[in-house]
Amino acid sequence: MAIHLPAKIVVTFEHRVDGGLRAYSDDVPSFFLSHSDRATLLSDVKPALERTLSYMLGSPVVVEELFTLHEQLAELQNGPLPTTREYVAHRVPKMG
Repeated sequence: MAIHLPAKIVVTFEHRVDGGLRAYSDDVPSFFLSHSDRATLLSDVKPALERTLSYMLGSPVVVEELFTLHEQLAELQNGPLPTTREYVAHRVPKMG
């Protein structure tokens, strides 16, 4: 069975007792990140998903985060982090 892209990936975020954050996805069972620094973890999600999916699919994949307008406005006002975020994965187009 072939994996069709683009595909949506939902990542779940949970707060750690030390103030850090962990992230995992039921859509990508091997994906799990945890870090004591929230900003570091958030910046690691996209490249980690790209590496994991590229390896799983055997071809380069690029991942982009999807934002709703509501989420963007909340972030501007230092609102709470949503418990999930959505990403979309695309195959890297072949050149030539």
